[in-house]
Amino acid sequence: MSSAQGKVKLRLRFKEEGGGPAGESLWAEPVAAHSGGGTYRLANHAFLAPLVVGDLVEARLDGDSILQVVDVLEPADAVLTVVSFDRDEGDRVCSVADGWRDHGAQWSEGHGGLLCTSWPGMSTTDVLTALTPAAASGLVTLVELLLADERAPAARECLDLALDTRQHFPPVATSYWAPDDPWWAEHGLGDPDVLASVQILAAQDQRLARALEAGRHEEVVRELERTRPIERDG
Repeated sequence: MSSAQGKVKLRLRFKEEGGGPAGESLWAEPVAAHSGGGTYRLANHAFLAPLVVGDLVEARLDGDSILQVVDVLEPADAVLTVVSFDRDEGDRVCSVADGWRDHGAQWSEGHGGLLCTSWPGMSTTDVLTALTPAAASGLVTLVELLLADERAPAARECLDLALDTRQHFPPVATSYWAPDDPWWAEHGLGDPDVLASVQILAAQDQRLARALEAGRHEEVVRELERTRPIERDG
């Protein structure tokens, strides 16, 4: 289990019939956890499931010793909105999303022309009122709006909550250690979240471990970007 500032990585496993990626990873804070798993509170939003910061989930170690979410216990009291936007307008959308915090938004995360935002303790009317200016101008298009009591059932519909006990990634023997590699900080990728993800890949994939040992970092960056956006500092 990789950790950063007291947080751990959780794996979301998606149902095969969904046709999308097999999984997604999220940061979470332990609430009542032990060496084999326990309960955790999410510290960021999912992009491919209706889960947001503050949701309480249960996770257990899977066959690769990765914490897999096996139940959604208690969704945070927050409305989730997903809006789409033109990628060329990304900077404007980020600026608008920053302004939404003045209207009650808690957290926004964007990737691939989509922006997920949580609105804690707010009514649908208040959320739509905050979104209307950006939607009316054509800057964003509302794709989905889910209330707190709708999100858990929707998450269970798309997640495979059965614990995956198979070992997909044989242990990889490597001396590589991402936090000690200056390349990441030099390229604006020194965030602990990124480093933890890099180290997980190095421990699970022989090919990527060898690429890192040989200094072919961009191969690993491309692999990271297949499942989750990464942002460079500066």
